[in-house]
Amino acid sequence: MSLTSLFRQFKKGLACGLLRVLGLSDCQTGTLAQEIKAKEQVLDEQRREYRQLFESVPCLITVQNEALELVQFNRAFEEHFNPRIGDLCYHAYKNRSKPCNNCPVLETFKDGKPHTSQQSGVTKNGQVCYWTLRTAPITGADGRVKAVMEIAVDITEQIIVEQQLIQAGKMATLGEMATGVAHELNQPLSVIKSASNYIMRKVKANESIPDEIMATMTEEIDGQVNRAEKIINHLREFGRKSDAGKEKANVNRALVKAFDMFQEQLKLRQIEVVQNLYNELPLILADENRLEQVFINLLINSRDAIEERFEQNDQTNELAKQIFLTTRVSDKWVVIEIEDTGTGIPSTIADKIFEPFFTTKEPGKGTGLGLSIGYGIIKDYGGIISVDKGRMNGALFTIHFPFLSDR
Repeated sequence: MSLTSLFRQFKKGLACGLLRVLGLSDCQTGTLAQEIKAKEQVLDEQRREYRQLFESVPCLITVQNEALELVQFNRAFEEHFNPRIGDLCYHAYKNRSKPCNNCPVLETFKDGKPHTSQQSGVTKNGQVCYWTLRTAPITGADGRVKAVMEIAVDITEQIIVEQQLIQAGKMATLGEMATGVAHELNQPLSVIKSASNYIMRKVKANESIPDEIMATMTEEIDGQVNRAEKIINHLREFGRKSDAGKEKANVNRALVKAFDMFQEQLKLRQIEVVQNLYNELPLILADENRLEQVFINLLINSRDAIEERFEQNDQTNELAKQIFLTTRVSDKWVVIEIEDTGTGIPSTIADKIFEPFFTTKEPGKGTGLGLSIGYGIIKDYGGIISVDKGRMNGALFTIHFPFLSDR
């Protein structure tokens, strides 16, 4: 006889003994037994329905204890990985040796509330995937959280599309920067050309070059080569495809690198850049390459808005061509302000400028992608961007990022 049959026989005998102790008649006993059987059937059906739902949903579902061990998991999770009951969550499908930062499961154990997060992991086929996670507490009779259910929705395709859009935005930005970059490279090349022409003339005329002059010229050539190399490396780094990862990022460094790309062409346009950067700015969780992309697009907009206003001759005799770059700390936020004395953003379109392909520029002068991509990048890092009227009725873009607590 199987263990299941023995258990059922034991349960039946126990129930009969209890009914005899209670002094119930055979008729009452039969009625009560039927009711119990009916309720057991309903309970079994509910269990089957729950299990079928648990196994058939396309989400990855796990149930974890406070040690982050897998107590249960559904078929979809099992198909993606090679889990076993008792495996540690962060090792089973995130290939980590310690819990994730800001683990939503641990947060739910702490406060008993649902939490959300975005995580990545590697499937058993070696594919990197991205998920949006949501947790739900499982409480006991005493109301305490005894386990947490974690539901993961695969957003890998969405992330890939976003990365492609961001990369397309970078290429469009590089196209808009082409003239300025050409000038940046032309200056060191001109210096090197002048020096080489001087040396060639002296060599052809069999004339010696004083050691002091030769040392000065070679130092200048070396410095200009380094400058050109720096510009090219910066372009290569900016143009590379970024992943969706986040790490400790320095906002000031990204902002300065973005400004360096435009320094010479802004000087040519007689646009003054006033920097007021807070030196003790805490780090944020982001990707500096993507932050630089956001800042470059905002600087391009400021440059074009200033040029447009001066072309319109809008009281320019009393107006200075200026861009103001400011960073500071406010409460739990790192704040970045990029302000200009350009044409400004009319209030009638202020709520539309972050929409894809929306642009106020003439055809051929803008893609309408810069601000929308920047908006998406900022949002990915838990940030907020807003636009307001700045000094001289120009535009003031303000960005807030939550900073890391371990300053």
